[in-house]
Amino acid sequence: EEFSFSDLTVSLPKQHNASSPTVNLYNGGPLEKGKGFIIHSDEYQKDDSYTPQGCQISISSSLEVLKDLASGTGPLKSIIALGYASWAPQQLETEIAANMWLVTDSSPELVFNPDDSSKWSMALSSLGILTDNFITSYGHS
Repeated sequence: EEFSFSDLTVSLPKQHNASSPTVNLYNGGPLEKGKGFIIHSDEYQKDDSYTPQGCQISISSSLEVLKDLASGTGPLKSIIALGYASWAPQQLETEIAANMWLVTDSSPELVFNPDDSSKWSMALSSLGILTDNFITSYGHS
C-alpha cells in the first residue's frame, strides 16, 4: 500500500513556517511495520542517534527526529525504513562467513542516492564487481 511521509506525520503538530520536505519511506522488513528507523546524515545528532565509528551515516528512532524532519530542522539527508528484518543469534554472521551475502562499506553517496534503481550496481561496483560481466541467460544453446 502506498504510504507517504505526509501520511506518517499527519498527527504531528504543524510548524508555522515549515514546508514538508520530501522524505522517502522504505520497507525495512516484514516485522513490526509500525516501528521505523531514520537513517540520516551525521551532521544531525539527537540523544538516541547512533553513528558507527568511522561512518558518516547515523540511525535514530525517536519521534523527535521525525518532528524535526517534518519541520525542516532535521538532518540534511535521510530515509525512513518502516519495519525490520530479524535473524536468530549468530545466523547473520554465519551466513556472511559462508559468503551468502555481499558486504560493502556504507557511504552517504550510496545510501542517500535518490536513484534507488542504481544502488545495487553502485554497491557491486564498490566491490569491484561489474554488472556488465553478468551472464543473463543459462542452459543449452
